Amino acid sequence: MTTKRQFFKALYGVIASAALFAALPAQADGWKPAGPLTIEIGFGAGGSTDVIGRLVANTMKEQTGWNVIAENKPGGGGMAMFTAIANKPADDSTVGLGVNMPVMINLVTRPDEVKFTLDDFAYLGTAAGAQLALVARADAPFDDLAGLIEYAKANGGLAIGSDAQPQVLTMQKVAEQAGTEFQFLSTKSSAEILKLLLGDRLWLVLQREPMWNTSNPVI
Repeated sequence: MTTKRQFFKALYGVIASAALFAALPAQADGWKPAGPLTIEIGFGAGGSTDVIGRLVANTMKEQTGWNVIAENKPGGGGMAMFTAIANKPADDSTVGLGVNMPVMINLVTRPDEVKFTLDDFAYLGTAAGAQLALVARADAPFDDLAGLIEYAKANGGLAIGSDAQPQVLTMQKVAEQAGTEFQFLSTKSSAEILKLLLGDRLWLVLQREPMWNTSNPVI
C-alpha cells in the first residue's frame, strides 16, 4: 500500500531536533570516555530517532575509534531515558540521544513531576532537526485538514497514532479550535506508528520528518 504525506499549516511549522546530552560534568571540547560509551536512544527500535542514534554511534566509532554501543530506552517520548541518565552517577560512560520537544513540553506543563532540569545535562551536539507532519493512508476519506476535520465531526472523532506528547498537544489544539475530537494511540517509536498505518488500523498518524544536520557535525 502507498501512503501520502499531508503537511498542514495548522501545525504551525513545529520543529523538533534530535540532540546528544550527557549527565554533567561531561563537556564536548576535549572530552573522551574512559571505557565503552553507551548512547541511549529515547525511542524504540526502527524509528527515525533510532536510525539517527545508530548513525551517530557508527560515525563516532569511525572518527574516534571508541567502543560505542547504541541502546534503545523508550518511554514517554524520551522522558524515561532522560530521567534515568539524570539520576545516575555522571561517569562519562553514557550519552543520551533524544528529541527536544517532549522534554520542553513536560518541563513547561508539569515541572513538579519531572525528575530533572536542563542544568542536569551537558549539551554535546545536535544530530538532526525534524518537521512534524500528518501522514494519511492513500485511501483515507480526506486529503486536507478541512476534510479531516469534517470527517472527524461526522464520525464522532478520529483516531491518530503518535509517539510523543508534543504531537498530541498540537492536534488537541487543532481539535479545540475546530470543535471536534481526536483520539490518540500512543506508540514507542515511529516504526510502530507506520506499522499501524500500513496495517489498515489507522487512517492518520503524526510523524517526524528528519532534516539531517550536515553543517554542525556531532564530532
